[in-house]
Amino acid sequence: MRIALLGASVLAAALSAVNTLAADQTAQRQSAIEASAKVEAVHQETREVRLRTANGRELMVVAGPEVRSLPQLQSGDVVRVTYYESVAASLAKPDVACTNKKQAYLDSLSQQVMPSAQRHDYENQITGGFQRCMAGEDNPWHGIDKKLTITQEQTSAQPPAGETATKTVATAAPVSNGGTPPGWVGGTTVDMVVEFVSYDSATGVATYKRPDGATNSIVVNPAMRQFAAARKPGDKVAVEITRAMAISIVKGS
Repeated sequence: MRIALLGASVLAAALSAVNTLAADQTAQRQSAIEASAKVEAVHQETREVRLRTANGRELMVVAGPEVRSLPQLQSGDVVRVTYYESVAASLAKPDVACTNKKQAYLDSLSQQVMPSAQRHDYENQITGGFQRCMAGEDNPWHGIDKKLTITQEQTSAQPPAGETATKTVATAAPVSNGGTPPGWVGGTTVDMVVEFVSYDSATGVATYKRPDGATNSIVVNPAMRQFAAARKPGDKVAVEITRAMAISIVKGS
């Protein structure tokens, strides 16, 4: 299970943990990696930095709070970056992932006490999120994910090759007055439907193509590797990705 929260709102809610073991299995970070790279773009508001490593690999990282040099970074800078790799928090067929999450949001909504007009509005937002999810848009649940709480629970055994390695379940843990829930990760997890490129069973790394055409790699945890190994180049896969997190970016290295 991986906590996913893209911001705060009046009715913000945490994607709370089901249990510690599931959290460890679903999005376990690897050891920090160091690399020399050239800055290609810096987005100060989102703290996203696009880099090109010495071996030509494109790397998109989110600068963590430890990175105090972010305001001074600009395109063309040569830097030394220390970061944690991007990790797959879930992998599934798009229709399975979209349907499961829609039902989880509806289940979560059914646990809430609210005026009927507000409930109807939420139902419409869930329907819209489902339609965007099926269309392959990035972060299709953005907005509703700040109002209703769901969790990703790791299945205990290897799923069939065509199914998902996680199940989405409803919980009830709203945070009132726009508070930030415990475990907030600053929007470092993103949902998207991607095109599968390859999977290296020796390293557990999957390569995929984003909707914008960029190619990236993610670490696949052991519980999802059977699913990844069964994919073919060109397959569409719904992924929830914990993006690469930089803990140090030093200029002139």
